[in-house]
Amino acid sequence: MKKISKNLIVVLSIALILGLAGLTATFAATDPGLGAASTFSIVAQTAITGTGTISGDVGLNSTGAGITALTDAMVGGAIYSTDAVAPSTASLSPSVQANILTTNGDISSQSSTGSIGPVLDGLVLTPGVYDIGAGRLNGGVLTLDGAGVYILRASSDLVSSGSINLTNGARACDLYWQVNTLATINGSSFAGTIIAGTGVHFGNGVVLDGRALALGGDVTLLNNTISGPTCATPAPVPPASATLHVIKTVINDDGGTSVASDFTLNVTGTNVSSSSFAGSATGVDVTLDAGSYLVTEPSVPGGYSQTASVDCSGTIAAGETRTCTITNNDIAPTLISPTPTPTPTSTAPSLPNTGIGSDGRIIPWSLVSLVGMFTTLIILYFTRKKQTV
Repeated sequence: MKKISKNLIVVLSIALILGLAGLTATFAATDPGLGAASTFSIVAQTAITGTGTISGDVGLNSTGAGITALTDAMVGGAIYSTDAVAPSTASLSPSVQANILTTNGDISSQSSTGSIGPVLDGLVLTPGVYDIGAGRLNGGVLTLDGAGVYILRASSDLVSSGSINLTNGARACDLYWQVNTLATINGSSFAGTIIAGTGVHFGNGVVLDGRALALGGDVTLLNNTISGPTCATPAPVPPASATLHVIKTVINDDGGTSVASDFTLNVTGTNVSSSSFAGSATGVDVTLDAGSYLVTEPSVPGGYSQTASVDCSGTIAAGETRTCTITNNDIAPTLISPTPTPTPTSTAPSLPNTGIGSDGRIIPWSLVSLVGMFTTLIILYFTRKKQTV
């Protein structure tokens, strides 16, 4: 008995896991595609009445007589019918109707994400397949949030006087409405490809970003604009802030020992995330508002020079990233030679000045000596002469 219970638990666990996996798969809608019908803005079976501005092709799965007011000038593509008689200019290929039927069958076969509505006003949906009963959008807004395929299936009719808000990547070309009977679209705008069983009728001035494809019945226009559906991806909104990548480079090729973190860097600008920080060899990211900025090094340690790259100052735009590099290079020490000790020199003694002559010049000792010798000789001469007498 215990063995049976254990086996039962294992089986139930596996079934639960597989069941959850199956549920996860049902949440994802896949694009059914339209094949040859993808270029058509309008396809009807019995008639196309009224006027409007149509961006794509228009097709009537009947004779051209069923197109009562629409002209070539109102249509960006071509007008097709089964007999290619005015106002039609070309014959409608059977593949167009066949592809619409295939698309409708694909939509019917997809697993449901869930049932909602029938009132759709104020709902916010993510991509998926939704059953909406007799869908009603009574003047409010249905929001589709996120990129992906949206399929909304009405079991009877669809009546709208509201609008569709596409946000966060949701696109009109990814939105499909399957309506079992009649789709009546009023209000000011609508979005998506409408595939209706018995016809599509538009109120006055409605703008459709999508297609109106009637599997049976007619399409009725009243001064409407049918364009698209647009598949352009919305341009991303650039961030309000910009980024500075600040790098500190230290070169020690002349005996220096400092590292990047020994240097302080400052950033000035608007709403700077970090206005002062230690340098980093790998860089520091600083966010700031778009506008002018300046990266500085308030003090440079002794023995280092400083240079800054061109992007360390200027004007930066929102969403832009710039790299500023401040480089410090160590300075080689200056060698100072010692002052040599002077060698003493001997000075020969000199005689005192002899006096100044009448012309203002010093009388040289050579002249004094000569006069002295001459005077001495005169004296000796007269002395000896006197002794002789």
